[in-house]
Amino acid sequence: GENSGGKHGKSRGKVGTGRSNIKEELDEREGIQVKEMTPKKRKTLRRKIHCPFCKLDVTNFARHVLRNHKQEPEVAAFAWRAPNDQERKRQLEFLYKQGNFIKSAEGVTRPVRNPLLPKSKTFTTCTKCFGSFASSTFYKHAKTCHFRDGSNSGKKPRYYHQIAGQNLLVRHLQVDENLRTQVFPRMKPDNVSLVAKCDGLILRYGAKYFNSHDASHFVPVTSRKMRELAKVLIAVNGLAPEVTTFVDLLLPRHFNNIVAAIKQIAGFDETTHTYASPAFAMNISTSLKECCDIAELELVNRNEEAGSVETAEVIADIKALRMIIEKHWKHEVSSQAVNDLNEKSWNKVTLIPLATDLALLNTYLQNKGVSLALKLANDEMASRAFYGLVEIVYCRLLLLNRIRPGELQRLTVDLFEAHIDQPKPNASEEFAEVISPTERVLLSKCRRILLRGKGGKGVLVLFPTDVYEHAKLLLKSRRTFVGQENRLFFVRNNSDEPLRGYQVLAKHVKMAGVKFPNAITTTKLRK
Repeated sequence: GENSGGKHGKSRGKVGTGRSNIKEELDEREGIQVKEMTPKKRKTLRRKIHCPFCKLDVTNFARHVLRNHKQEPEVAAFAWRAPNDQERKRQLEFLYKQGNFIKSAEGVTRPVRNPLLPKSKTFTTCTKCFGSFASSTFYKHAKTCHFRDGSNSGKKPRYYHQIAGQNLLVRHLQVDENLRTQVFPRMKPDNVSLVAKCDGLILRYGAKYFNSHDASHFVPVTSRKMRELAKVLIAVNGLAPEVTTFVDLLLPRHFNNIVAAIKQIAGFDETTHTYASPAFAMNISTSLKECCDIAELELVNRNEEAGSVETAEVIADIKALRMIIEKHWKHEVSSQAVNDLNEKSWNKVTLIPLATDLALLNTYLQNKGVSLALKLANDEMASRAFYGLVEIVYCRLLLLNRIRPGELQRLTVDLFEAHIDQPKPNASEEFAEVISPTERVLLSKCRRILLRGKGGKGVLVLFPTDVYEHAKLLLKSRRTFVGQENRLFFVRNNSDEPLRGYQVLAKHVKMAGVKFPNAITTTKLRK
């Protein structure tokens, strides 16, 4: 027989104990694959922990704080407990995580667990315990963190915890308050957003853009524009490593690098001379010129440096780059992007909504609205009927008025209440002789509300009699389902955000069973 060991036996594989690398050997005679594993090290080095009190790196954190900082209230709270007490361990854990979090301000990240594989290059900080974890597995810790509170109930946005952790890393930066509280929570928690949140010029650009428009629906637009500038900075840094901030980018000698970075981001194909994203290549020049203007203004406002020769040279370089962009951008980028965009629209099929489909959709919305209003009138706690009637009223107004969905989404409760008790306007005799029969019918059967539209222009919204009654019913039942702080009329379930108009219309178009659902969209209805 065959022996696996012993003096005279033949061993199928020999496991080496002094080798450091993992090897695989194949015994050709037996056909057996043997894997040699690296033996464990006899001594494991302790990781250094940053002390939050004396700002030193120590190896034995528990012994250090008990010997040197026992008078601190945070240490005295658990010093009297037994060494194996769970509450003592939790408070000690919170202290050492807090110390490593303070160390992260110096650019040193000390995760709670070092990843076995180098695939986790980004880390997220927990806002409750201040520990750093791999971003790919942070969702597991967010569910089991010992210091989480139970008050954050309800539906949270996607990546909510990662966004909060990333915003915690930039807490020490001087940022516009509107930008920090409204735009930062909406930015995707990746490296692009982190670069945008840490660069001073990009932050000033975002604050200026958002405050000049002063509207909540410009939050995603501001986030997108800041991320576009951050992508440009990252791409130029790959071509010119000396460029680390956006101010470093604003030099005439970097114009070719900027053009190359824009083409890389927009997906320019050198063979076919086409862009994957031509609109980005066309519009980014405006953001670049605005950044030049902001940087120039910031340098001029610094009175102590405004008269220096170095500052004058920097301002001259910024002006030169802006002039180069104005004169040469169209030849380098814009002309090809415009041609590409026009050629793609030539062969695009235009779908026109059929009259039969629109009539079928209108009938469906009317019947659905009547049934949901009846349910809500009989049962004030019927949440499905309430939110369903919100969508029906929205779709009917969109179908009648043919306006942009974002304009109707921003209708507020205060504006609607201001028009409830107003009597219908009666046309005078002189005016009645001028208007057409159609206008006379609209005047007698519709209510009107004027909203703020694109570019600050007024947008007229007509409410038919039945839709107006359904809207009044929604306003009456609103306090049962919607918080007092949410002033939007068209609300979503468990959210403070307005309805997404195009999604709601597409949903009910599909449910109505029209023949060509792709032809009935908000854009095609309007144009």
